[in-house]
This record gives sequence, C-alpha cells and structure tokens, in this order.
Amino acid sequence: MKRYIAIYERGKDKMWTVSVPELDGCHTQGKTLATAKRRVIEAIEVTIGHDLPKDVIIEDEIKLRYADTDCVRRVRGSRRVVEVAMFDARIQLEEAIKRFHKKDFSLREIGQILGVSHQRVGQILNN
Repeated sequence: MKRYIAIYERGKDKMWTVSVPELDGCHTQGKTLATAKRRVIEAIEVTIGHDLPKDVIIEDEIKLRYADTDCVRRVRGSRRVVEVAMFDARIQLEEAIKRFHKKDFSLREIGQILGVSHQRVGQILNN
C-alpha cells in the first residue's frame, strides 16, 4: 500500500497550496481547502503518469501559524474531554434507566426524572 503526505498551506492570497514532498514537482492549489484536496489527487496522478490505485492513502498535513496551531490544539483537546464526558454520561444514563425500570417506574416517569424523552428510554431498554 502506497502512502503520500500532502502538505497544505494557506497563503496571504487566501489560496491553499499543496505539495507532495515524495513526488518531485507535485504541487497544486485551490481557493478552498476542499478544492485543494480534490486537486491534489489529480496532481499526484499527473506526476506518476497513471490513475491512483485504490489502496493508496493520502495523508493530509495542514500547516498553520503557531498561534493558529495552538488554537486548534486547544479545541481538539476540549473536544476529546467532551467526547469522554458524553460517553460517561451515556453509560450512566443507561444504568439509571435500567435501575428505575427494574423498580417498575414507567417509561414516562424515568424520562421525566432523567431529563430525556420516554421514547429514548424505550430505545435504550430495547438495545
């Protein structure tokens, strides 16, 4: 399986330039990041002289200024914390629903106590 690294950088002109260091002369650009990502595939194909095989992986590396990189790092860290908290909350919700259900609380009562709909309570009990 072949792997290429595509390096994206946003210029002062707000265009995204992309280079693939493993392939000499493989560069492209796009007005948006999405356009640049599409065009890098074409640029690789032109450089290697044929269509990309299905098993090729293109890893995107987006280079930002330090302050921007630090901002992204903080956001991603916060999102990880939230994802863990949401996972824990889901587990605790499932355990509470099962606990109240064993004590013969109705689906509506369980939902009202836990702040979810009775339909959601039913879904969780049926899984």
